[in-house]
Amino acid sequence: MKRTSHTRVDVAGLEFDPITQQEILEDISEHLGGKSSYSFTVYKPYVEFFTSAWADAELMELLHRADRVVADGVAVQWAASYLAGPRGFGHWLKSLCFDIQKPQWRSQIIPERGAGVDATQRLLKKAVRAGWTVGIFGGPRDTKRTSKAIQRLFPGVKLTGVWSGFYDNEEEQKIISEIKHAYPDILFVAQGFPRQERLIDTYKNSKLARVLIGEGGTFDFDSMGGELKRAPKWMRKLGLEWLWRLVLQPNRWRRQLALPRFMWRIYKIGQQK
Repeated sequence: MKRTSHTRVDVAGLEFDPITQQEILEDISEHLGGKSSYSFTVYKPYVEFFTSAWADAELMELLHRADRVVADGVAVQWAASYLAGPRGFGHWLKSLCFDIQKPQWRSQIIPERGAGVDATQRLLKKAVRAGWTVGIFGGPRDTKRTSKAIQRLFPGVKLTGVWSGFYDNEEEQKIISEIKHAYPDILFVAQGFPRQERLIDTYKNSKLARVLIGEGGTFDFDSMGGELKRAPKWMRKLGLEWLWRLVLQPNRWRRQLALPRFMWRIYKIGQQK
């Protein structure tokens, strides 16, 4: 399959495919509708990816090897739009306080965020209609709970298995062998960045699944069988899910510092251009 009909967008060194959720679904459908045994890979970078990728050229290249690199959140859309327009402290501040809330401004470079629970639910609904088999590698420790929840939430889903992401090095090959034997059409690798991306890159040529997706913490949310409550819809619309997570999990405050650091780094990059 062609990588994409679009030119990738460079956002502070990390390249993204400027596509919509519908286009991602179409790409996956096209791949699964063909006969290729090649594993189609999808990564969904969010703000925390940038810090690691800036410091590790090999990791940056690994991310770019994916067939689709999809913006996870509003912050990535904001950065792409800000860097494409007038720059300077005033414009930077205005973009954060006002422009980011305007869908037309926010989506001018990257038309839509293609990740998160909503996108995964949409793909799972499509999997049910199309009869695709699905596997989950990671997520909460209780794999039975995840399995029951997904089958309840998506009646008719062909779930080939749920494998724990909590394992040691000695167990990895056993799990990989089990997944290969099941060979799902879609495997959600939900182990967090960069572990899941490194794992996908390592095994993408091993016939693990026909589509491999770096899924992050999607299955931790209550709407996907986990225990973590999702942010209210109005907060998700405004791109404030990070604040909701911080309220629920205040011990994440160090991780959340990545967001203001990212925003300041984007300002400095803008000043250099």
